[in-house]
Amino acid sequence: MPGAQLDDLMDIWAAREDGEPLFTGRDDFYSIIDATEAGGIPWQSFSATYSGVKPETDVPPWMLASYDVWYCDPLLVMREQIANPDFNGQMHYCAKRVYGENDEMEFRDLMEGTWAWDQSVCAFL
Repeated sequence: MPGAQLDDLMDIWAAREDGEPLFTGRDDFYSIIDATEAGGIPWQSFSATYSGVKPETDVPPWMLASYDVWYCDPLLVMREQIANPDFNGQMHYCAKRVYGENDEMEFRDLMEGTWAWDQSVCAFL
């Protein structure tokens, strides 16, 4: 998320919180992330640009801009979380479906989602 949008998000968060927000802005948020000692998974990045058809005149600026995307390898993150004893007894390792009132599905975590369910049972359908 671009820093300016992160600042906007922090402003919205601050307006909804009772008392002091967790973060005062993007710099505070980034410093907390950078100070986190857990994990040793390196950050990776790539740049993305729009490559579709552009209008001949009045091209929107977002179609011309380059965007940096930063991430940690999700597979390595999951491996580290599963191996972390702090999460012992706190994670669901199997896909499941949870239904509430009126037989509506409830979603609280990844393993209760449709994607996780489809990944684990699609070979048997």
